[in-house]
Amino acid sequence: MYKTILLHIGRPPTWRRGMRAAADLAKEHEAHLIGLASTGYAVLQNSAAGAGAFGLYPPIGYDQFRSEARQRLQEYEQAAAGYAFGSVESRVIDDAAEYALALQSRYCDLVLVAGGATTEASPLLPGRLAGYLALHATRPVLQVATRAEPRLDGTVVIGWNGGAEASRATAAALPLLRRAARVQIAVFNPDQGPHLHGDEPGADVARYLARHCSNVAVINENTSADPGEALLDLARSSGAGLIVAGAYGHSRFREWILGSTTACLLDQDEVAVLMTH
Repeated sequence: MYKTILLHIGRPPTWRRGMRAAADLAKEHEAHLIGLASTGYAVLQNSAAGAGAFGLYPPIGYDQFRSEARQRLQEYEQAAAGYAFGSVESRVIDDAAEYALALQSRYCDLVLVAGGATTEASPLLPGRLAGYLALHATRPVLQVATRAEPRLDGTVVIGWNGGAEASRATAAALPLLRRAARVQIAVFNPDQGPHLHGDEPGADVARYLARHCSNVAVINENTSADPGEALLDLARSSGAGLIVAGAYGHSRFREWILGSTTACLLDQDEVAVLMTH
Protein backbone atom coordinates (compact mmCIF):
# COMPACT_ATOMS: atom_id res chain seq x y z
CA MET A 1 0.00 0.00 0.00
CA TYR A 2 1.00 3.61 -0.53
CA LYS A 3 1.25 5.00 3.01
CA THR A 4 3.03 8.28 2.18
CA ILE A 5 2.13 10.17 -1.00
CA LEU A 6 4.04 13.24 -2.17
CA LEU A 7 2.02 15.69 -4.28
CA HIS A 8 3.53 18.50 -6.34
CA ILE A 9 1.63 21.74 -5.70
CA GLY A 10 2.64 23.60 -8.82
CA ARG A 11 1.09 26.53 -10.62
CA PRO A 12 -2.72 26.56 -10.50
CA PRO A 13 -5.01 25.20 -11.70
CA THR A 14 -3.32 22.02 -12.97
CA TRP A 15 -2.37 20.70 -9.52
CA ARG A 16 -6.04 20.37 -8.60
CA ARG A 17 -6.43 17.33 -10.88
CA GLY A 18 -3.50 15.76 -9.10
CA MET A 19 -5.11 16.70 -5.80
CA ARG A 20 -8.23 14.69 -6.54
CA ALA A 21 -6.29 11.56 -7.47
CA ALA A 22 -3.96 11.95 -4.48
CA ALA A 23 -6.88 12.44 -2.11
CA ASP A 24 -8.66 9.35 -3.41
CA LEU A 25 -5.51 7.26 -2.99
CA ALA A 26 -4.78 8.70 0.45
CA LYS A 27 -8.31 7.94 1.60
CA GLU A 28 -8.26 4.37 0.27
CA HIS A 29 -4.80 3.56 1.64
CA GLU A 30 -5.17 5.60 4.84
CA ALA A 31 -2.03 7.37 3.72
CA HIS A 32 -0.22 10.52 4.78
CA LEU A 33 -0.44 13.14 2.02
CA ILE A 34 2.35 15.71 1.69
CA GLY A 35 1.80 18.75 -0.50
CA LEU A 36 5.09 20.26 -1.64
CA ALA A 37 5.39 23.76 -3.12
CA SER A 38 8.75 24.96 -4.38
CA THR A 39 9.70 28.62 -4.55
CA GLY A 40 12.52 28.17 -7.06
CA TYR A 41 14.30 30.94 -5.17
CA ALA A 42 17.64 29.13 -4.87
CA VAL A 43 17.89 28.69 -8.64
CA LEU A 44 17.01 32.32 -9.36
CA GLN A 45 19.38 33.53 -6.69
CA ASN A 46 22.25 31.57 -8.21
CA SER A 47 21.43 32.95 -11.65
CA ALA A 48 21.24 36.47 -10.32
CA ALA A 49 24.54 36.10 -8.49
CA GLY A 50 26.28 35.26 -11.73
CA ALA A 51 24.63 38.02 -13.71
CA GLY A 52 24.71 40.62 -10.95
CA ALA A 53 28.36 41.39 -11.58
CA PHE A 54 27.31 42.72 -14.98
CA GLY A 55 24.37 44.68 -13.60
CA LEU A 56 21.83 42.56 -15.47
CA TYR A 57 19.58 41.56 -12.56
CA PRO A 58 18.03 43.61 -9.78
CA PRO A 59 17.86 42.10 -6.26
CA ILE A 60 15.28 39.32 -5.96
CA GLY A 61 12.76 39.58 -3.13
CA TYR A 62 12.62 36.35 -1.16
CA ASP A 63 9.35 37.18 0.60
CA GLN A 64 7.47 37.40 -2.68
CA PHE A 65 8.43 33.84 -3.69
CA ARG A 66 7.63 32.43 -0.25
CA SER A 67 4.29 34.21 -0.13
CA GLU A 68 3.22 32.80 -3.48
CA ALA A 69 4.18 29.25 -2.46
CA ARG A 70 2.35 29.64 0.85
CA GLN A 71 -0.75 30.79 -1.00
CA ARG A 72 -0.73 27.63 -3.11
CA LEU A 73 -0.38 25.49 0.00
CA GLN A 74 -3.27 27.24 1.70
CA GLU A 75 -5.44 26.36 -1.29
CA TYR A 76 -4.14 22.79 -1.11
CA GLU A 77 -4.99 22.53 2.59
CA GLN A 78 -8.50 23.87 1.96
CA ALA A 79 -9.00 21.35 -0.84
CA ALA A 80 -7.69 18.50 1.33
CA ALA A 81 -10.16 19.42 4.07
CA GLY A 82 -12.98 19.00 1.58
CA TYR A 83 -12.00 15.40 0.88
CA ALA A 84 -12.22 14.46 4.57
CA PHE A 85 -9.27 12.14 4.96
CA GLY A 86 -6.88 12.07 7.87
CA SER A 87 -3.23 12.97 7.58
CA VAL A 88 -2.18 16.08 5.63
CA GLU A 89 1.10 18.01 5.60
CA SER A 90 2.45 21.07 3.76
CA ARG A 91 6.07 21.79 2.84
CA VAL A 92 7.79 24.75 1.20
CA ILE A 93 11.26 24.21 -0.26
CA ASP A 94 13.44 26.96 -1.71
CA ASP A 95 14.61 25.06 -4.76
CA ALA A 96 13.44 24.04 -8.20
CA ALA A 97 10.51 21.63 -8.14
CA GLU A 98 12.45 18.75 -9.70
CA TYR A 99 15.25 18.93 -7.12
CA ALA A 100 12.85 19.31 -4.20
CA LEU A 101 10.63 16.41 -5.27
CA ALA A 102 13.55 14.12 -6.09
CA LEU A 103 15.01 14.72 -2.63
CA GLN A 104 11.74 14.22 -0.78
CA SER A 105 10.89 11.10 -2.80
CA ARG A 106 13.31 9.20 -0.57
CA TYR A 107 10.78 9.40 2.23
CA CYS A 108 7.54 8.48 0.48
CA ASP A 109 5.93 5.65 -1.51
CA LEU A 110 4.60 7.54 -4.52
CA VAL A 111 5.26 10.91 -6.19
CA LEU A 112 2.27 12.45 -7.93
CA VAL A 113 2.41 15.31 -10.45
CA ALA A 114 -0.11 16.81 -12.84
CA GLY A 115 0.25 16.48 -16.59
CA GLY A 116 1.92 19.45 -18.21
CA ALA A 117 4.10 20.23 -15.19
CA THR A 118 7.59 21.31 -16.23
CA THR A 119 11.00 21.55 -14.61
CA GLU A 120 12.13 24.87 -13.14
CA ALA A 121 15.91 24.77 -12.91
CA SER A 122 16.33 25.84 -16.56
CA PRO A 123 13.41 28.20 -17.22
CA LEU A 124 14.53 28.86 -20.78
CA LEU A 125 14.58 25.14 -21.61
CA PRO A 126 11.99 23.48 -19.37
CA GLY A 127 11.51 19.73 -19.57
CA ARG A 128 8.87 17.31 -18.40
CA LEU A 129 8.78 17.22 -14.61
CA ALA A 130 7.54 13.61 -14.55
CA GLY A 131 10.32 12.58 -16.93
CA TYR A 132 12.99 14.10 -14.72
CA LEU A 133 11.53 12.45 -11.65
CA ALA A 134 11.25 9.07 -13.34
CA LEU A 135 15.04 9.18 -13.73
CA HIS A 136 16.06 10.86 -10.47
CA ALA A 137 13.39 10.11 -7.87
CA THR A 138 13.73 6.95 -5.82
CA ARG A 139 10.01 6.11 -5.97
CA PRO A 140 7.45 5.59 -8.75
CA VAL A 141 6.06 8.70 -10.40
CA LEU A 142 2.39 9.03 -11.29
CA GLN A 143 1.50 11.73 -13.82
CA VAL A 144 -2.22 12.46 -13.68
CA ALA A 145 -3.97 13.76 -16.78
CA THR A 146 -5.53 17.20 -16.40
CA ARG A 147 -7.88 16.97 -19.40
CA ALA A 148 -9.89 14.05 -18.03
CA GLU A 149 -11.25 12.87 -14.72
CA PRO A 150 -8.86 10.53 -12.86
CA ARG A 151 -9.85 6.88 -13.49
CA LEU A 152 -7.27 4.77 -11.72
CA ASP A 153 -9.53 1.88 -10.69
CA GLY A 154 -10.88 0.89 -14.11
CA THR A 155 -8.79 -0.62 -16.88
CA VAL A 156 -4.99 -0.43 -16.60
CA VAL A 157 -2.63 -1.03 -19.53
CA ILE A 158 0.90 -2.25 -18.81
CA GLY A 159 3.58 -1.71 -21.45
CA TRP A 160 5.62 -4.91 -21.16
CA ASN A 161 8.88 -5.47 -23.03
CA GLY A 162 10.54 -7.80 -20.55
CA GLY A 163 13.05 -5.16 -19.49
CA ALA A 164 14.11 -4.26 -15.97
CA GLU A 165 12.41 -0.86 -16.17
CA ALA A 166 9.06 -2.41 -17.07
CA SER A 167 9.45 -4.98 -14.29
CA ARG A 168 10.14 -2.30 -11.68
CA ALA A 169 7.21 -0.18 -12.88
CA THR A 170 4.85 -3.15 -12.73
CA ALA A 171 5.89 -4.00 -9.18
CA ALA A 172 5.61 -0.34 -8.13
CA ALA A 173 2.07 -0.21 -9.53
CA LEU A 174 0.77 -3.22 -7.57
CA PRO A 175 -1.31 -1.12 -5.13
CA LEU A 176 -3.11 0.32 -8.17
CA LEU A 177 -3.32 -2.96 -10.07
CA ARG A 178 -4.97 -4.72 -7.15
CA ARG A 179 -7.89 -2.28 -7.29
CA ALA A 180 -8.18 -2.27 -11.10
CA ALA A 181 -11.23 -3.78 -12.76
CA ARG A 182 -9.08 -5.09 -15.62
CA VAL A 183 -5.34 -5.32 -16.32
CA GLN A 184 -4.11 -5.58 -19.90
CA ILE A 185 -0.48 -6.55 -20.49
CA ALA A 186 0.55 -5.16 -23.87
CA VAL A 187 3.46 -6.92 -25.60
CA PHE A 188 4.32 -5.29 -28.91
CA ASN A 189 6.55 -7.00 -31.49
CA PRO A 190 7.73 -9.77 -29.13
CA ASP A 191 9.81 -11.39 -31.89
CA GLN A 192 12.20 -8.44 -31.76
CA GLY A 193 13.34 -9.34 -28.25
CA PRO A 194 12.55 -13.04 -27.73
CA HIS A 195 15.27 -13.50 -25.09
CA LEU A 196 13.29 -11.19 -22.79
CA HIS A 197 9.93 -12.94 -23.18
CA GLY A 198 10.39 -16.71 -23.15
CA ASP A 199 8.27 -19.13 -25.14
CA GLU A 200 4.99 -17.33 -24.38
CA PRO A 201 5.47 -13.54 -24.42
CA GLY A 202 3.67 -11.98 -21.48
CA ALA A 203 2.71 -15.29 -19.86
CA ASP A 204 5.22 -15.11 -17.01
CA VAL A 205 4.28 -11.60 -15.92
CA ALA A 206 0.58 -12.48 -16.28
CA ARG A 207 0.99 -15.42 -13.88
CA TYR A 208 2.88 -13.16 -11.48
CA LEU A 209 0.14 -10.52 -11.55
CA ALA A 210 -2.67 -13.07 -11.30
CA ARG A 211 -1.47 -13.83 -7.77
CA HIS A 212 -2.06 -10.17 -6.88
CA CYS A 213 -5.11 -9.19 -8.91
CA SER A 214 -7.87 -10.72 -10.99
CA ASN A 215 -8.91 -10.24 -14.61
CA VAL A 216 -5.44 -10.14 -16.20
CA ALA A 217 -5.11 -10.48 -19.97
CA VAL A 218 -2.15 -10.51 -22.37
CA ILE A 219 -2.31 -8.70 -25.70
CA ASN A 220 0.40 -9.66 -28.20
CA GLU A 221 0.51 -7.43 -31.23
CA ASN A 222 2.86 -6.75 -34.10
CA THR A 223 2.83 -3.10 -35.09
CA SER A 224 4.92 -0.59 -37.00
CA ALA A 225 3.75 2.22 -34.72
CA ASP A 226 5.90 3.77 -32.03
CA PRO A 227 5.41 1.76 -28.81
CA GLY A 228 4.20 4.85 -27.00
CA GLU A 229 1.56 5.57 -29.65
CA ALA A 230 0.55 1.90 -29.65
CA LEU A 231 0.06 1.98 -25.87
CA LEU A 232 -2.00 5.16 -26.10
CA ASP A 233 -4.16 3.67 -28.88
CA LEU A 234 -4.78 0.57 -26.77
CA ALA A 235 -5.59 2.69 -23.71
CA ARG A 236 -8.08 4.77 -25.70
CA SER A 237 -9.78 1.80 -27.33
CA SER A 238 -10.11 -0.08 -24.04
CA GLY A 239 -11.15 2.95 -22.00
CA ALA A 240 -8.09 2.68 -19.74
CA GLY A 241 -7.42 5.45 -17.26
CA LEU A 242 -3.84 4.42 -16.45
CA ILE A 243 -0.75 3.25 -18.33
CA VAL A 244 2.13 1.59 -16.47
CA ALA A 245 5.51 1.58 -18.21
CA GLY A 246 9.22 1.61 -17.61
CA ALA A 247 10.93 4.95 -18.27
CA TYR A 248 13.92 5.55 -20.54
CA GLY A 249 14.77 1.95 -21.37
CA HIS A 250 17.31 2.99 -24.02
CA SER A 251 20.31 5.29 -24.14
CA ARG A 252 19.60 9.03 -24.31
CA PHE A 253 21.37 9.21 -27.70
CA ARG A 254 19.16 6.50 -29.19
CA GLU A 255 16.03 8.15 -27.82
CA TRP A 256 17.14 11.52 -29.17
CA ILE A 257 17.68 10.05 -32.64
CA LEU A 258 14.81 7.56 -32.85
CA GLY A 259 12.30 9.12 -30.48
CA SER A 260 11.32 8.20 -26.97
CA THR A 261 8.39 6.10 -25.81
CA THR A 262 8.67 7.87 -22.46
CA ALA A 263 8.34 11.31 -24.05
CA CYS A 264 5.37 10.14 -26.11
CA LEU A 265 3.51 8.97 -23.01
CA LEU A 266 4.34 12.04 -20.92
CA ASP A 267 3.53 14.55 -23.68
CA GLN A 268 -0.11 13.49 -23.78
CA ASP A 269 -2.57 14.67 -21.14
CA GLU A 270 -5.49 12.24 -21.52
CA VAL A 271 -4.40 9.15 -19.58
CA ALA A 272 -2.51 8.88 -16.28
CA VAL A 273 0.96 7.31 -16.51
CA LEU A 274 2.94 5.56 -13.79
CA MET A 275 6.66 5.22 -14.47
CA THR A 276 9.93 4.15 -12.92
CA HIS A 277 13.39 3.80 -14.42
